[in-house]
Amino acid sequence: MKIKVKTPEKTKMLVEPGQKVDFSTPMSQILQKHMVYIPIAEMMGFDPKNIFQHLKHVIGDNIQKGDILAEHKSLFTTKQYLSEISGVLREIKHDAGTIAIEQEEKDSSTTNCYFIGEIDGIYDGFLELNVNDVHTAKLYHQTPYFGASIFYLDPSGKYSDDDLEDACIFAPAVNPIDAVKMETLGACGLITKSKIPTDTKIYQVILADNQDFEHIQKKEYPYLLIGHEPMTVIFYN
Repeated sequence: MKIKVKTPEKTKMLVEPGQKVDFSTPMSQILQKHMVYIPIAEMMGFDPKNIFQHLKHVIGDNIQKGDILAEHKSLFTTKQYLSEISGVLREIKHDAGTIAIEQEEKDSSTTNCYFIGEIDGIYDGFLELNVNDVHTAKLYHQTPYFGASIFYLDPSGKYSDDDLEDACIFAPAVNPIDAVKMETLGACGLITKSKIPTDTKIYQVILADNQDFEHIQKKEYPYLLIGHEPMTVIFYN
């Protein structure tokens, strides 16, 4: 079975189709872009208004480091300017004799996958994930987009620190004090039958239909993902 997973904007995807991923797999990397301005007419000694006669590329071209950007021929010599950077040619100014190249730099931060499965395909704004079993349920209220493993709290209410780390807690009800404690121990969300009055930042996943809650409790799906469609949540394994 396949489910859709939203992907972050303005990032470079580090995963690829056919790859099996989990919560420790780097998914995407932020790309920082900046413009590099080059006074190419001044550097090569030609009249700025003639810049288009000397350039070897047009706006929108992908430039690789070492590519010939411009060439200036005189009676006895030929000068060439080789690009010192890679990027995309974004601007040509014939009055100033300058060009601008948009350069991408990799940010040091990466985002790991918030889902588990095998990637089937990557598209604009989302990817498709192959999983074994899926149950989609309606949400009682809008919930921020996230994904996590699920820890099913037993009637005794006992758990360890490792049980809660980065997990979404499934329980019919949780009192506000316990919710704060769970967040402190690393829990990222709660799946309950009703909203908990608390000022914590922990996600609250409230199902619109009680039958869905009972079904999830019976099947004990190990993972959840807020749905690609509005007001839905996906439980899967």
